[in-house]
Amino acid sequence: YARRLARAVWTHLQREDFDVLFSNDRNVSAYYPGPQPVVLVTDNILRATIHAGWYDRYQNLCSRNLRDGDSVQALALRRALHTFVPSKWVYDHAIRVHGGNPEAVRFIRWGANLSEIPDSHVADSRDAPGRDRVRLLCVGLDWRIKNGDLVLEITAALRRRGIDAQLTLVGM
Repeated sequence: YARRLARAVWTHLQREDFDVLFSNDRNVSAYYPGPQPVVLVTDNILRATIHAGWYDRYQNLCSRNLRDGDSVQALALRRALHTFVPSKWVYDHAIRVHGGNPEAVRFIRWGANLSEIPDSHVADSRDAPGRDRVRLLCVGLDWRIKNGDLVLEITAALRRRGIDAQLTLVGM
């Protein structure tokens, strides 16, 4: 599967002129046959995902599937020019469990990973710029993993405070 997927991506991209392939898929990163370097951008390192219990489909894999998955994940990390991950926990799994190169794997915060929590008076201020309207975006495949119920609660709480909260769901 992994090789076929990577070849299909390469076949489609042969018509394009680009210097680097950014991929969020370990299969493509592991087996991409094109001449361009691959940068893997992911929050889904296989053993970290299994360990966390996020996806039911990963919980009862047979030993051969686990070995194959580990092999593809390790190859993706070795072949990628760089790998960007959003948490120290995923970074540690990429390095310790899958043998990623610490020089190539980078922990870069993205999404709601705030480096500083705003003071409560700033966060609660109705006078802050743009506080009359908030646009929320939730992207994911699994409602439970992305805390969809919490997203709905937050949207409702903002609306109760008189804030025009608009929620867009993608992929749910």
